[in-house]
Amino acid sequence: MAIRLGEYTDKLDNIQILAQRFNVAKQTMTNALQLLRSHNIIEHHGRAGMQILRQNLKSGVIAIIGRWNDEHFQENYNHMQPLIAEFEQSGYHFVVMRVLSSSMEFLNQLELSNFAGLIFTGNALTETLAEKLSERQIPFVSTSRLPFYSDMDYINFDTEKAVMQLASDLKNAGYRKIALLFISQTEGYNQLLNKMWKKIKRKLDLEILSCDRICHQDDLDWCGNAVKYLRHIAAMPEKPEVMIHYGGYNQQRIDMYKEAVPGYPISMRIMHVGSQKSGQFPPGNIVFANASTTDLMRGAFTLLLERMRSPEAPKVHRLIPYKIEYLQSI
Repeated sequence: MAIRLGEYTDKLDNIQILAQRFNVAKQTMTNALQLLRSHNIIEHHGRAGMQILRQNLKSGVIAIIGRWNDEHFQENYNHMQPLIAEFEQSGYHFVVMRVLSSSMEFLNQLELSNFAGLIFTGNALTETLAEKLSERQIPFVSTSRLPFYSDMDYINFDTEKAVMQLASDLKNAGYRKIALLFISQTEGYNQLLNKMWKKIKRKLDLEILSCDRICHQDDLDWCGNAVKYLRHIAAMPEKPEVMIHYGGYNQQRIDMYKEAVPGYPISMRIMHVGSQKSGQFPPGNIVFANASTTDLMRGAFTLLLERMRSPEAPKVHRLIPYKIEYLQSI
């Protein structure tokens, strides 16, 4: 920010002086300068010191856009503040925009060209909006892919590799009848997940169950799809031995399942795939920790900078591996 304000014009002070001025450790200042170097804002010239490349200094506002309810908006907003402070060292300002399902048309009409770039989180991006942004050449990145729209930059978790590992480990532990409850609110993504799961089962020579043929509906919310899926399993003559449950498996959802699904809990093991390594989990469940959303957002910002610098470059589809950790043994 001091560079943008003109406090430094041609070159920076040495690391020790900078650390003293901004009241941080030398290592913290070194990390900050490394970020500026990676973005070509400064360049080290030996004894001549750190030269400022003002021609590469960008300015403008980048919007981070998500579809969150009241609880998740505040949670995500607080979580992103340290990241935004880190990102703003590149010279850009950031705003966090929240849109609800009912206000997507407002987002379509918003003059998004006022922003230097856009980062869409989760299921905030739609096909219609992606097409409009591409036509108007407004730089944007999504943290989720749209299965039917490839002409966009996205970064996402490598879900297929993670699910393959889980299913393979379960097979090695002796399970053969495995179900997967994995629901997406991203447009068209449920069809992709359905195909992915069948592909994994064929590779591992696992039985295709009747519940595997259920494709979750985009027009139903998460809870509606989950209840529909579990009701189907409850009616199956021969139940799965184990179900992989992607998404929060908390007491509130357990109570919802008990109220909506006859005979719940169904006689099968439930493996919860969560994003936290600690916390209160239902007893008897096997818990995994997946990749950090912080890694995802850092990757999205890096990818957006790449797009802004090279608008004509081929679109990038980048996957981040899950770090699977068994917190309870199979």
